[in-house]
Amino acid sequence: MGDYHCDRDEVKAMFRDGSDTPQDLRIVEDLGGAALDSGTIASYRSYFQRIRPNHPWRNLNDEDFLVRLQALARSTKDNQLHPTIAGLLMFGREYDIVREFANYLTELVKCHVASMTGTNFLGYLRLATRSTVVCNAQCGA
Repeated sequence: MGDYHCDRDEVKAMFRDGSDTPQDLRIVEDLGGAALDSGTIASYRSYFQRIRPNHPWRNLNDEDFLVRLQALARSTKDNQLHPTIAGLLMFGREYDIVREFANYLTELVKCHVASMTGTNFLGYLRLATRSTVVCNAQCGA
């Protein structure tokens, strides 16, 4: 078969995929913890406490909770907490997400999801383009 010349995107993908650190745990050094939306964090914590009422993280403050989720991580450069890519995508404001990911587009999908407790709640999922989202739920209008 032989060798062939890779195009620019293939080379970038090889470098990205060759990293020992998953891409979603990469620290966004130019943003602080304030880039994460407190309302979104509160909503997630409420949901988390409903589905896992005895989880040991339920009593942590927001900062410690986000560190355990790996949504925030301490930078070795300045020893401060910054969002990770995962934290930014999950809890970040759209303005900051778009600064990091120029091709990001928000789409709200109204979705009825049965929780682990058997009750239903109405959720809005924030989806990014060029992503595959696998949802084990029945979504409707």
